[in-house]
Amino acid sequence: MLHAVIPVKFDPSSEHHHIFYVKEHRVRDSNEEKPVGRTLFLLNVPMFCQEVSHKYLRALFEDSGEISNVYLQEKPSSGPAPNQESGCFQQPPLPGFKVAYVVFKVRKGLLKALNKKYKKPKCIAPKNDIIPLGVQKWCKQYNERLCGEEELEKEVNTFMEAFEKREAERIKQEREAASKPDEEGWITVSHRGRKPGAVRSEAFVKKIHEKEKVKRTRKELLNFYTFQIRESKMNEVARLKEKFEEDKKRIETMRKARKFKPF
Repeated sequence: MLHAVIPVKFDPSSEHHHIFYVKEHRVRDSNEEKPVGRTLFLLNVPMFCQEVSHKYLRALFEDSGEISNVYLQEKPSSGPAPNQESGCFQQPPLPGFKVAYVVFKVRKGLLKALNKKYKKPKCIAPKNDIIPLGVQKWCKQYNERLCGEEELEKEVNTFMEAFEKREAERIKQEREAASKPDEEGWITVSHRGRKPGAVRSEAFVKKIHEKEKVKRTRKELLNFYTFQIRESKMNEVARLKEKFEEDKKRIETMRKARKFKPF
């Protein structure tokens, strides 16, 4: 398997250089984003090589052939690359050193990049390009996360149109599947709604009645009208009379139960 060690510099005046370890990406389970035969695998990618345009990695292989895509990942994988289609909602920066996948349009570019001999470190940073560090780096990352209102509205509308189209297609497929009997001849009947149905248990019904009672109590205005005040006074008098009669009966019962026992 072809592989290469590529020394690079990010500053022409630097006395030290960085090393990229490169080989051809070959896996059993390939996918369309990382096609076998056209994908280059890079190790030891530094943390400041994760800008959206991938200008440093593109500059490294620009003389080998036309590049179709560049993907950055935290760890090597044979699966699809992380989704970076959004211009307003970007993934957070990957911490530490990373791996990269450079996809060429033709295999000739891949072979040229692997067979190329680097006698001295290649400077891949554009002229007058200063790599931000510290507070400058954080400010740049924060500013890159912001986008204009028109751009954001356009992206949200595009996403919602695609989402509604997928939902309509899914509902259509579910309805078609529901109208067809299964292997045993049964047809599944389902109810679609905004809220799922609740279990009509005794505790659930009691809870509903209590809520309705609280709502009615809150709506009522006690002792607001004249007839309400009059009725409340009459009810209070009737309650006191009833209580007085009960107390009389209880005292009479206590008197009868009392007996004189001198010895």
